Amino acid sequence: MNIVKKINLNEDESIVFILRRHAIYKFVSYIFALTILLAVAFFVFWLLAQGPFGNVLIGGGIFLAVIVSVRAWHKDNGNFTVITSARVVDISRKGFLKELVSSVKYDNIKDIHIKKSGLSANLFNHGTIVIETKSERTILELEKIHDPLQAQTLIEECSENFARNGKLKDQDAIYSAFIKSIPDLDEERLYEVKDFLEARLTELSTEKLEGEIENDNQE
Repeated sequence: MNIVKKINLNEDESIVFILRRHAIYKFVSYIFALTILLAVAFFVFWLLAQGPFGNVLIGGGIFLAVIVSVRAWHKDNGNFTVITSARVVDISRKGFLKELVSSVKYDNIKDIHIKKSGLSANLFNHGTIVIETKSERTILELEKIHDPLQAQTLIEECSENFARNGKLKDQDAIYSAFIKSIPDLDEERLYEVKDFLEARLTELSTEKLEGEIENDNQE
C-alpha cells in the first residue's frame, strides 16, 4: 500500500509518524481464530467419526478461523492515521470495498482532547483522540490509540512547528516583496527607509550590548 499516493502527499509535506489501533484489538481477533482451530483440532477425531456432518464442521471451523484472521489483518492495515508536517489524515476502512479518508490541516484545528473510559482503556492505556476544527464542521475521532497522551503531544508539536514555519515563510515573503519594491521607491521614501533601518540597527546593537553586560555581571 502506497501511503504517499493514498493521502496525496504534497511536495513540501513529509510524513512524521503513523498512528494505529492498540495491538490488543488485533491480538483478540487472532486469539479467537486460534481458539477455533484448537477446538477443531481437539475434536477432530470425534468429528471425523460423525461422517459428512463432521467433515462440514471441520471445514466450517477452519474457514471461520481464516475469515476472522483475514478480517483482523485487513482492518488493522486499513485503519490508521497519518501525521504529516502539515495535517492529520485519518484513513478508515469500513469494509472490504469501502474506505473513508478525512483530513484536517493544523491551521484549522481548534482543540485536541482525549477520551478514555472503561477498565480496558485504563489497564492497557488506550483511548480516543478527538480533534475539533475551527469551522466545527469536522471532528476527527482517532479511536483505540495506544498511549493517547503521547500521541496528542506529538500532534501538538507538529502543529506548533507548522505555525512556526508558516511565520518564517511569511517573513520571507515580506522580505522578498520589500526588496523587489526598492527600485520603485522615490528618493524621499528611500531616505525614510534608511533612517528606519539605522534606528533599528542601533536598537539591536544596544540590546546585544546590554545582554553581554548582563551575562558578564552574572558570571
